[in-house]
Amino acid sequence: MKRWRSSFLVALVGLASLLPAGCKSGTSPSTVGTINITNSSGTTILVYLDGNLELTLDSGAAGTISNVTPGAHELVAKRSDNGFLLDSRTIDVTAGGVYGITINGAASLLITNNYMEILSIYQDQVYIGDIGSQISETLYEISFGTHVYQAESKWNGTVVATTTIDFTNTIQYTWVISP
Repeated sequence: MKRWRSSFLVALVGLASLLPAGCKSGTSPSTVGTINITNSSGTTILVYLDGNLELTLDSGAAGTISNVTPGAHELVAKRSDNGFLLDSRTIDVTAGGVYGITINGAASLLITNNYMEILSIYQDQVYIGDIGSQISETLYEISFGTHVYQAESKWNGTVVATTTIDFTNTIQYTWVISP
């Protein structure tokens, strides 16, 4: 009987050594965050975090930036073929936080010329092209940020309209130029 009790005690001590101490699960809360990125832009992108290249994602692909320290971080996504800015944002990462971001294509601008003459269009003082009378044209792949547009008479160079647009989303913006 004594022999059976000592074997039983040894087995109990062995099992007890396999159990974690206390009531904790054995895992501590995460001290870093994770950023999951989905590329819906239609092109291959480069993803930078605080200026460092973190991911290259084909269109339709997803990727993860792990072990992101808590605090504010700058996330930038650019087209891989021409460096065109598609997205730029600040992400405030918290310990254990998981963030989902979708990168879409760039913004576009629909310009409608309601003047009775051809207008020359400038973006940030750079000539873009001419728009005929009563015609609409779309400018594609406009980078996020503030841009100044100017319309000049093709015949005499007179400025007929200016506008400032803050592109913050991948929607189509509209500028109607009327007399």
